[in-house]
Amino acid sequence: MEHLAGLLLLALYMIGGPSNESETIGEIYPSA
Repeated sequence: MEHLAGLLLLALYMIGGPSNESETIGEIYPSA
């Protein structure tokens, strides 16, 4: 279930994520 929450957050960031939010994704998901 935790991975689903992560994917949902990733999708939200992709939809309307400024550069600072995409940096947060890089920290949580280095593979992205």
